[in-house]
Amino acid sequence: MTLMSQNLDGQFVLSKNSRFIPDKWNISECAGWILATHPSLSVTNIENSKGSNIGWIIGFPIDLNLRLLSRRVVFNVEMSDKQREKHIESELYELGGRYVAIILGNGISRVYLDPGGSLSVVYALSL
Repeated sequence: MTLMSQNLDGQFVLSKNSRFIPDKWNISECAGWILATHPSLSVTNIENSKGSNIGWIIGFPIDLNLRLLSRRVVFNVEMSDKQREKHIESELYELGGRYVAIILGNGISRVYLDPGGSLSVVYALSL
């Protein structure tokens, strides 16, 4: 089953199965997951303090200096830390804008919406 990308502007797919990814979409991988995004949707890679990819921010996050985040952001978090979720959430709570954040790795799988929930997520177990 291949999805047609022409009616999916601004959408994304997060899956462990590549067969649900529309043609010509941008693809990234992290911790066994595949993120595919429509070319019109911005993706910022999230790295931890050691430079390892721990997820993505999809959409248009804005930092405390009112700058739109671009290709990469570093969260000061160690993925082995028991308080890692609190540290990640602290970093995310400093952002404004319209986004979805996905954090993966070392026993953590989380999806966070922006404070207004303006970029939605649909969960489909069958995919």
